[in-house]
Amino acid sequence: MITEKGESVWGYFYSEDYPEKESAYIRITFAGKTPYLLPKTKYLFNPTLSSVRVYDRGNGQYMIDFMGGDGAEGYNALFVFDEKGLIKRYLYRNF
Repeated sequence: MITEKGESVWGYFYSEDYPEKESAYIRITFAGKTPYLLPKTKYLFNPTLSSVRVYDRGNGQYMIDFMGGDGAEGYNALFVFDEKGLIKRYLYRNF
């Protein structure tokens, strides 16, 4: 499915049913620092919150990885960030 603006939709392909959930934002908080939001990734539907994993890369960078969708709609989202903000975002189909 593609939006009217030509943007990809993740975790939701069919127009018969509406998705149950959408990732609106990811809030990052480091001890003693002001929290910030990762820039919104549009249309990450039906995230599997039990799959969220956070990794310390050991170089001041961290990663958040999670899955979403189901079956043919499945995707993985990976965000690389540091204390200043988002460095890179990867979205890919997981089948």
